Amino acid sequence: MELSGLIDEILFVIVLYKRKAEASQAFNGIRKLSELTPNPVSIFLYDNSPEPSIPEDATVIYRHDPENSGVSKAYNEAFISASRMKKKWLLLLDQDTFFETDFIKKLPEALQKNSGSVAFVPVLFDKYGSVSPFRWLLGRGIRTPDVPDRSPLRKFRFVNSGLLIKCEAFQNAGGYPESIPFDFSDIAFGENLRKVTDHFIVVKTSMQHSFSGSEKISLEVAAHRYVHFCKGAFAMGRTFGSHSLYFLNALLRGLNLSVAYKNIIFLKTFFKQL
Repeated sequence: MELSGLIDEILFVIVLYKRKAEASQAFNGIRKLSELTPNPVSIFLYDNSPEPSIPEDATVIYRHDPENSGVSKAYNEAFISASRMKKKWLLLLDQDTFFETDFIKKLPEALQKNSGSVAFVPVLFDKYGSVSPFRWLLGRGIRTPDVPDRSPLRKFRFVNSGLLIKCEAFQNAGGYPESIPFDFSDIAFGENLRKVTDHFIVVKTSMQHSFSGSEKISLEVAAHRYVHFCKGAFAMGRTFGSHSLYFLNALLRGLNLSVAYKNIIFLKTFFKQL
């Protein structure tokens, strides 16, 4: 397949939060793809910000959700649009991912070599090293510098950003569970994806990603994020079983944060979210 033909088959999806599209690294990276194809690049923006910020580019599909319903709903809405547009693929991106055209350029060969595969991901990294894909063990993600090109879903997972997923597989997997809107949404989709396939393909190209779990943040922000973590963990337990496992992981996270910040607000949050 020619590169321009593949780009035409993809709906590029970015979820925004309190940021204009023009200030998003992912959005600006995707716009560079116009140099690789004579046709307009299809972009779907789902804006979870309190106030709308309609992009200057009139060709972009823009949805505003002031209720901040989460990334899971955003991806499901993008799939609906992709179906109407008769797109074959969705490519999901976080607003803070530095999108590299090298990933797109390597996709035609990767798709040709793995014609039966439905999910393709790049290697994402932050200042500490590789973020995704990662080893998945006992309900926890473990950074690993080496993952096989054909990674089994029972051992490895990926974050949402950078995922190229076939629309047919997205539909057959049931999409993203909207009961898990933020934290664990990628893990939840991975569980659903196992209904369709047992693996994903790692395209050996790197993209820089701002990973919220690796940056130093204030107590207020950390406490807010821990609320989402607990909600996601408990929803995972209710949806996919292993409730005690996710219960324990949320508790351990709360204990670690309580020690790190010398504040019991995290333990209070844990018990409040039960």
